[in-house]
Amino acid sequence: MGRRKRLLPALAALALLCGCAAHPAEDSPMAESPRPTLTETTQPTPTPEPTPAPSAILDATAADSEGRVWVHYTGTAQPPIKVQVLRDGEGETAYNYNLPADGTPIALPLTQGEGGYTVTVLEHIEDKRYRPVFSEHLDLTLTDPNAPYCYPNRMVDYAGTAAEILAGRIEEETENTSEKIDALLTYVSGALTYDEEKSAAAAAGEMTGYIPDLDLVLINGKGICYDYAALLCGMLRSQGIPCKLQVGWAGELYHAWVEVWSDSPGELAGGIALKEGWTTLDPTFLSTQGRTPAMAAYMAGEGNYKVRYTY
Repeated sequence: MGRRKRLLPALAALALLCGCAAHPAEDSPMAESPRPTLTETTQPTPTPEPTPAPSAILDATAADSEGRVWVHYTGTAQPPIKVQVLRDGEGETAYNYNLPADGTPIALPLTQGEGGYTVTVLEHIEDKRYRPVFSEHLDLTLTDPNAPYCYPNRMVDYAGTAAEILAGRIEEETENTSEKIDALLTYVSGALTYDEEKSAAAAAGEMTGYIPDLDLVLINGKGICYDYAALLCGMLRSQGIPCKLQVGWAGELYHAWVEVWSDSPGELAGGIALKEGWTTLDPTFLSTQGRTPAMAAYMAGEGNYKVRYTY
């Protein structure tokens, strides 16, 4: 279980109140009375200021077994609210997400390996300025190194979707992992067509923060690379097959694709070699350029893909 410690402790102010009286005049009836000492002076007990409620709640109870944490916002600020996941160490990539302001919990994957992570929630101030309002640290020790790639998360949310049901039906006629992967890859690359209009909007910066709705992608029957990759990734995970959603570059093209896990080697249609371990699959390119030996060679080529984010 992840071990956590609060980095922004609540502040409580305590004040010690003490009185001091002037000496009485010589002719005062009190002149003969002894001066009271502090121990004889009754002072009201100061009331500590209440501890402010946290602006977010982090649930890391299943971090080690599932490779993900749940976060939900409890503050009152107006959106956008951001949450950042950062692994300990220099040069690590910060993963930033939009956090629903209505308190809806979201699952965030921990995909940078075992070790320490800091989860920080930030409220918007103005323009591009944010202020941290919550932060917690946890130490991750995975029970299974593939755990982060076996469950739904913010970027691959297939839980309770028609995509999950459909994947189960497609898999009914398959007998082993290779056949399952091949069947789902064939379905996604064949069922969708590339959405040029959506692609242009993304290139123009009009889709910042976009996350695919897998069922809507299925209904529309088209999408951009992120839609292809998220749909395939969600369908594979829903059938117990570990799968990474990768975002980065294919050549000079900013792109999304998947890597799928297999315990044994195999062969998929179109000359695609399934490795023991992780294999790169690009449903977008297979859809737009065909399932050819040349495409299989490109996906297997060293250095053709460069990962920036893994979900």
